[in-house]
Amino acid sequence: MSRYRTLLSLGAVVLVVGLASLIATGALRPAPPQRATPTVLATPSPFPLLPIPPLPTPPSCTTDQLELVGVFNDCAAVAANGTASYCSVSGSTLRDVLHLQGKTHGYLLYLTIAGYHGSGVTYVDASVLVREYVTGALWQSMSGGIIRVTGVDGRAGSVKADLAYVGGEPTPPTVGLNVSGGWRCA
Repeated sequence: MSRYRTLLSLGAVVLVVGLASLIATGALRPAPPQRATPTVLATPSPFPLLPIPPLPTPPSCTTDQLELVGVFNDCAAVAANGTASYCSVSGSTLRDVLHLQGKTHGYLLYLTIAGYHGSGVTYVDASVLVREYVTGALWQSMSGGIIRVTGVDGRAGSVKADLAYVGGEPTPPTVGLNVSGGWRCA
């Protein structure tokens, strides 16, 4: 019987060591739940997938041109077709409307500074609007534009503003408009 006990003890030791090894390696952990595999529909979705438009590439504008980036990628300068700009300072308000011409579009640039007190100053939170001349589509500064006035009586300077679509054409564009650069009254 002693041989039988020795084999039984040896078998118990092997069983305990094997079980301990399975526990230590994690082989006895429960299997993770099966995840459902996504199903690809063979029928088209009722919602069209719209392509993500690429980021616009800013044009290379000269120093006398205004840069328009977003829905238009254009450089615009004061129009040479005889349409005059309107530049006025009345009391403490500057109101300038400039007719600009780009490569393929005409624009009206509206600059308004409430609290205007002279040139050589940078005005923050000024009103900046751009209207596409043919369609009448209008973009307005979202959080106010930055206008630096350098010319006498508010007739020249620089502008920088992020604009959002306001209205004026049948289908609103999904891209905003950024305007920056120099301006001057004709």
